[in-house]
Amino acid sequence: MAYLLSRDTGQLEAEVPLQRRGSVVVPPGPYRVRVATARRVQEAEVTLRRGSVTDLDRLSLRSVPLLALVRKGEGQASSRTLLSAGFEAGMPAEGDFGALLGARISGSLEWRSISVSLGLSYGHAATDNGFVRLNLHHVGLAAGITHPLPLGPLVLSFGLSLEGIALLEVLEPLQPGGQTDDGRAAFVLGLTPLARLELPLASRWVPALSFRGRVLFGEGARVRFAPVGSLGLGWVF
Repeated sequence: MAYLLSRDTGQLEAEVPLQRRGSVVVPPGPYRVRVATARRVQEAEVTLRRGSVTDLDRLSLRSVPLLALVRKGEGQASSRTLLSAGFEAGMPAEGDFGALLGARISGSLEWRSISVSLGLSYGHAATDNGFVRLNLHHVGLAAGITHPLPLGPLVLSFGLSLEGIALLEVLEPLQPGGQTDDGRAAFVLGLTPLARLELPLASRWVPALSFRGRVLFGEGARVRFAPVGSLGLGWVF
C-alpha cells in the first residue's frame, strides 16, 4: 500500500494499493509518500505543484524504522510492545560496597505518547577486608511510565518509576576452611527518575542507553541516591 500524507499536518490524504496502478488528485503542497509492505516501510518527500504529475516509480525511497512511525503517531498502529534486555552498572542500594554490576530485562506497552513498563533486574556488589568477602545480591522489580520525545533519528524518553529492591548479604570467607554464611536480608523502595535514549533501526531492533537516578528509602528512614546506567537491545512486536 502507498500512502500520501501531508508534511504540514501528518494527515493521510490518499492511499493507493500497490497491486493496482492508478492516479490520485490532491491539492498542491508538501507531502510525504510512504510505501508499506509486510516486511518494511519506505518513504520519500515531495512538493507537488499545481498541474504537475509525480510517478511513484521515479521517487528515491528510503527505509524508515517501524518504531519511528509509531513514535510519531504516523503509522497504522497506535501502540507497540517492546521487550528488551541488557547490562547495567551503578551504585548499590547499600553503602560500603563496590560497583553494582548486573543485568536487566523489561517489557513496555506504548500507546500513543505514553509508555508503561515493567522491569526485573539482578545485580551483584562486594567488599572484603582480606579475611571475609561480603557479597550483596540485589534483585529489583520496577514499574514506570515514560513519555517519548523524537529527536531526528533518535528517541529520548523521560519518566518516573517505582522500584522495590530485595537485598541479601552473604559472607564468604577468604581463608581456607571457612564457611559461607547468610548475612542480613533487607528490602528498600526507590522512586526513580529515568531517561532513555533509543536509536530505532530499519528493522525491529532497538538499541538503547538508559539512566535511572534511584532515590532509595531504606531502614531507619535512610535516604540514598544510587544512580544506575544500562545498555540494552530491544525487539518491537
